[in-house]
Amino acid sequence: GLTNAEEATLGTDPADADSDGDGLLDGEEVNNLGSNPLDPCDPNPCDALLSAKVFLGGAYNDTEGLMHDSLREQGIIPVEQPYDALTDYNYTGTEAVDPAVFATTGPDAIVDWVFVELHDATDPTVVAQQRAGLVQRDGDIVDIDGTSPLAFSGADGTSYYVSVRHRNHLGAMTATPVAFSTAPTTVDFTQASTANYQLGGAIGTAYAQQSWPSGTLALWPGNMSNEMVGGTHSGDRIIFQSTGAEGDAAYFRVLLDPENVDVLPVVIILDYHRADANMDGKVIYQGENADPDITFFSVFLFPDNTGSLPVYIIYEQIPK
Repeated sequence: GLTNAEEATLGTDPADADSDGDGLLDGEEVNNLGSNPLDPCDPNPCDALLSAKVFLGGAYNDTEGLMHDSLREQGIIPVEQPYDALTDYNYTGTEAVDPAVFATTGPDAIVDWVFVELHDATDPTVVAQQRAGLVQRDGDIVDIDGTSPLAFSGADGTSYYVSVRHRNHLGAMTATPVAFSTAPTTVDFTQASTANYQLGGAIGTAYAQQSWPSGTLALWPGNMSNEMVGGTHSGDRIIFQSTGAEGDAAYFRVLLDPENVDVLPVVIILDYHRADANMDGKVIYQGENADPDITFFSVFLFPDNTGSLPVYIIYEQIPK
C-alpha cells in the first residue's frame, strides 16, 4: 500500500485503496505499474464512446428528414443482431436487446440493426474493432439500450477510421481517422462535411453515399445479395443486371417460399429479409413497390453512370 505521506503527496484517498476505481490498487499502480492512481484510464485504456449518425436510403424520407420504422411497427426486428447469419460480415457478436427497446416511437424509434467498424489508422484494411448497434429514425446510432452512444473497449486515446454498414445497403467510411476519447466522438455520415473514404482505381468514386435534394446523404440502397466473387461471399457492390444481380435475391425468396405453391412471381412475402430493399417488411419481386426497383434507381441514377448503363456496378468504398 501507500503511506499516509505518499497519499497526501499523490492526492489519493486514504480511505479508498482504489482511488480512481479502475480495479487496480493505488499501491500497485504507484509501486509496480508506474501509472497514475487518479486516472481510471491509466494504465489500461478506458472504453471510448461513438456518437454516430447515418441514414439508410431504402428507408429514408427526405421531406420528413427521417427514416420510416416499418420493421419495428411490424414487430419483426430481431432482438439479437442479425449479422452473424450473413457470411459477408464474418461476425460472431452477441449483442441482444430487451424487446422493450422497440416500444419507443417517434424520431428515436429503432429502424434496424447496423454494423460499425473501427479501422486501423495506418492500414484501414485492418479492422481493429467491430460491433452491431441500432439506428433510430433520426439517424442516431445507439447501443443496445436504445439511447446511449456505442461503446468500444479500450479505444480511448486512439484514432480510427470509422465505417458503418447495413445488411442491404453499401456502407461508408470516414476519409480520415477520427480521435476517440471517453467523451462521445461525433461522426455524422448524413452531412457532406463528413468526408467519405474513396477507393483507388476504377472502382473508386467520390459518391460513396447518395445525395438527396436537401443535401442530406444516405447509404446507397439495393444491396440485396451477397454474391459469390472469387470464391468468397461479398456484399460490397450493387449489381442491377449481370451475374449476381441483386434482384435475384428477391426472385428466389419469393418463388421458393413453401407457401407460394403456384410459384407466382407476384406473391408478397412478409419477412425480415435482406431482399427487402425498401425495408417495409415485404419481399416483392414483381409488382408495386418491387424491391428490385430500388436497385434499378440506385444504378441508373448513380452520378458516375453517365451512360445510364444497366450493367453498371456500384462499389462500396470501404477498403478490404
